[in-house]
Amino acid sequence: MNLEVCWYEFSPYIYAVLGILAIVFSDSFVGVTSGGLLIVAAITIVRLRWHYRKTQDAKVKRAIRR
Repeated sequence: MNLEVCWYEFSPYIYAVLGILAIVFSDSFVGVTSGGLLIVAAITIVRLRWHYRKTQDAKVKRAIRR
């Protein structure tokens, strides 16, 4: 597994962890907001990837049936 693939797969989880850490250890509004945005970005990326992989899997299954 090369570095690009590793980063692609693990980046949303890293974003989520960094967001949580930013919220926990920040005393400012900007830090909490940045942490929240990182968490929202991580959830969005995971959701989009899940949806794309689900539709791709359905396309493959339809192609196999034909």
